[in-house]
Amino acid sequence: MRKNNIHIHELIQLMGKNEKRYLKLFIKRYPGVENNKAMKLFDHLSGDEEHARQAVTGKRPDRTAAYLQDMIIKGMVAYRSGYSVKVQLRNFISFAELLIEKGAYRAAERILKRAAKMAFKAERFNEAINIIECRQRILPAKGILKDFEKKFVKLAEEKKLLLKKINNIDEYRVLSYRLSYILVTKGLVPREQRDISKIKALMKNPLLKNKNTALSGHAMIFYHYIYSTYYYITSNTEAEHASTLRLARLFEAFPTLLEVELFWYIVALNNIMDSSLRQKRYDEFMESLERLKALPSKVKTTDIGKYRIIARSQNLLLSLYIQKGEFEKGLGLVPSILEDLKKHGGKVETLRLVEFYHRLSILYFAAGKYDEAKRWTYKILNMPGEGTRDDLQSLSRIMLLIIHLETDNKDQIDSIALNTFRYLSKRKLFFRFEKIMLRFTGKILPQMHTEKDLRASFREMRKELQALAEDPFERRVFQYFDFISWLDSKIENRPFAEVVRKKA
Repeated sequence: MRKNNIHIHELIQLMGKNEKRYLKLFIKRYPGVENNKAMKLFDHLSGDEEHARQAVTGKRPDRTAAYLQDMIIKGMVAYRSGYSVKVQLRNFISFAELLIEKGAYRAAERILKRAAKMAFKAERFNEAINIIECRQRILPAKGILKDFEKKFVKLAEEKKLLLKKINNIDEYRVLSYRLSYILVTKGLVPREQRDISKIKALMKNPLLKNKNTALSGHAMIFYHYIYSTYYYITSNTEAEHASTLRLARLFEAFPTLLEVELFWYIVALNNIMDSSLRQKRYDEFMESLERLKALPSKVKTTDIGKYRIIARSQNLLLSLYIQKGEFEKGLGLVPSILEDLKKHGGKVETLRLVEFYHRLSILYFAAGKYDEAKRWTYKILNMPGEGTRDDLQSLSRIMLLIIHLETDNKDQIDSIALNTFRYLSKRKLFFRFEKIMLRFTGKILPQMHTEKDLRASFREMRKELQALAEDPFERRVFQYFDFISWLDSKIENRPFAEVVRKKA
């Protein structure tokens, strides 16, 4: 298969059923030999069983591939125009420009008036500037001199204000992405002092002193996101919950923002559920989960977008079952989740995929299915470094030690502990929690020869971990896995799942 075809194949694999169906109908609108070849190539690259074995015919397959690529671009733009405000506005502007070139100024003005209303409502300020520039072109072309200067200056002032709002949004966006970068690379709660110092310095930015510095709904989204994240990091749970609720309500008050910035609304609902779990507000969790699950039927989005919403919903539901100790319910979801991953795995963000693997590992661990728990843990460890979080990489190595402890596989514990030590040292991820766990597995455990000694060492480690639970920057590690409940299960000789259920 030629190189061109490989790129198109990847593009086609990202398309959902509805998009593929639409594209086929779109191509059929243009009959001809080249179109027939393009359709054949599309079916071949789509992996349809009926056409999978058919070879691509023709003397110039690269030409057909280039033609198909062009049709895919045009077709997907047309498909998106049905739900994308951005695409609709660009179509309006292109049509208005065509009318201006033909001298149909009144018709162009009507189109631009409609487009301007849509642009301002959705806060599509870049497109609003394009609309103003079209209106500025019309003024001298019409040859009407009355109030020309006044009208032109007014449009210029509107454009200047829009540019100010765009710059304001970009400044908030940069701040939010700087904060997000630290979280997704270092972990949801950074424990390195240099990262904490970066976050504190970021929060001193003048844009974060007062919400009135946010000049638009888009800027306000970033403002509330930054503060809710900061409150999360500093363990100010009540302030975090309130700030996240304000972010969600902002979208619900302005539905057009929801259509344009769906991702940030999903983030808001995700964070509300995360906060609700930590505070055991299970009713609030379920309310937000239902809102998240209902999004595909309320907001127009791509098939990929719909699946990502479903995947996030599944991920969060697994979190609920794990926290409440309802591991059997979680395991009951696994077959359908794995089937979905098989179909759509390439469309799931790497970070979501790692979280899936982590939760599957915990579910199987709690069920005593240690080989399965080990398999999903290794999936995290074997993932490429790009896109994976340091905290989950570190935690997965600790989990591997615990799994081998449960299976009494002492022969491998020493080598795993040594590899974990090297990994953490190399990446400067040696914090108090990791030191306690490695000291126990590497030095204390080999000296324990009786069940009584082993339980005594578990009690000592529990005291140390309980002290960590009071540290705002160390205690978040217990959100990933309930290490204290695991120790209680060893001390009391009770199943881990039973201990977790009792605490929930």
